[in-house]
Amino acid sequence: SWVGSLLAAGRRRPLEAEDVPALSQEDSAAHNAGLLHAAWEGEVARRGGLDASFFGAAHGAFGRYFWASAGYKLVNDVFIFVNPALINVIVGYINGDASQAGLSRGGAFGCAAAMFLAAEVQS
Repeated sequence: SWVGSLLAAGRRRPLEAEDVPALSQEDSAAHNAGLLHAAWEGEVARRGGLDASFFGAAHGAFGRYFWASAGYKLVNDVFIFVNPALINVIVGYINGDASQAGLSRGGAFGCAAAMFLAAEVQS
């Protein structure tokens, strides 16, 4: 694979820009910018200048890939807030906070396991 040869070259010497293979045309920024620009122009023509929607243009240009990426980003952003909330619960339990009185030792370990799972889902 191309990664193996790149890693082998990097082990022997510092990598140069020429060592990295070129992107395929459909993965290039110029190609994707052209797709988005064409979809935006279509959105403006269909809805008018002020009512045009970026989301409509992105959907028209990239379809399900745009929405799948948005879903992954949303899940990641939600899990960014999970670990601090769980740490707060565990620290409250350790400090004997009355609001955490219903949390058992097993619940505290469950929070720690949930923190691990949240970090795994996030990565």
